[in-house]
Amino acid sequence: MIRKKGKLRTQLVIIFLLISMIPAIVIMGMSISLTTRSTKDLVGIYTEKIIEQLNYNIDNYIGIARGVMGDVASSTFIQTATSRYQTLGASEQSALRADINDKIAPIVKTQDVLNGIYVCGQGNVYYQNLKVQDSFDIKTFEASSIYQEVQSLNSTEFMWFLMDNNSGKDIYLIRKVGTNGGYVVFLMNNQILVELLNLANVDECMSLAILD
Repeated sequence: MIRKKGKLRTQLVIIFLLISMIPAIVIMGMSISLTTRSTKDLVGIYTEKIIEQLNYNIDNYIGIARGVMGDVASSTFIQTATSRYQTLGASEQSALRADINDKIAPIVKTQDVLNGIYVCGQGNVYYQNLKVQDSFDIKTFEASSIYQEVQSLNSTEFMWFLMDNNSGKDIYLIRKVGTNGGYVVFLMNNQILVELLNLANVDECMSLAILD
């Protein structure tokens, strides 16, 4: 009888202990759930802000390039070079290149997003100004499908394209000038885009890339 009472007492103690622990377990479970949810929400907010800032920075990068491109492409000197450079005499060509240089050299020098500008047409590079060594091959480019796409653009549109260099790929922007096959090519500063993406990569395992 004493043994049965002792057994019953033990069972009652266990039951009461379990009953007393249930609220704590429930509260702990709710706390973990709320903490996890809050953490996910917070991480989501920060991720959204990072993407928004990255998007803003890239839009700004593109916006500067487009503004510069429009200014250069609308220049009378550039239009003259791309439309009738070959018809000019040697002294006129030299004077025209000097005028183009006065227009372009300060832009290349002061704009961090640009590493260089080419003024081209019909297989010729009429003028170029570069901050870095570049391997833009006009013959390879004009034989490519990208060049054919450029010809279908109107004079206010631009196009991105990539070309291989010795260490990877160069990023270019191109805009058609006039109707005689002339165009202006802008060599972009890859490093700025790389730095923007690196700033947004908060963890080594999380990679970002520009798809379009």
